[in-house]
Amino acid sequence: MRKVKITPVQWDEIRANVISGKASAESEAKRVGVSPSLVRKKSMREGWSKTHRDAHSLEVAKSWLEKAEEHRNKMFTMATQALAQAKLPPPKNWRDAETADKIARRAAGLEDGEQGRQIVQIALLRGPEPAEIDPA
Repeated sequence: MRKVKITPVQWDEIRANVISGKASAESEAKRVGVSPSLVRKKSMREGWSKTHRDAHSLEVAKSWLEKAEEHRNKMFTMATQALAQAKLPPPKNWRDAETADKIARRAAGLEDGEQGRQIVQIALLRGPEPAEIDPA
């Protein structure tokens, strides 16, 4: 194999293709006409795989945060609309009032340490279905 000089611009392109997963080190080596071990050694020396893993993890984390925020907003909107339409009796005791407060806090994302658990329990506010009411 003849000696090929790879320019810094070519190395940047190779690095970008390997890190993004568009190409393997071997295919990039073949494309520019160098030994695959040369590309692998440079990748190891510069930590391309670590960079890729870290960048990918950050991207996934951002994606989940965006999804969680979108879900929270949907649930808050749904709960707000359901409450606006509901004909709720006043709480009978402090436990009922506390339950309603917890539901509202979860829906609004205000509950400390519970950001991952934003469950809206609309059924609790609605009361029993007519079929569930004991006639006795």
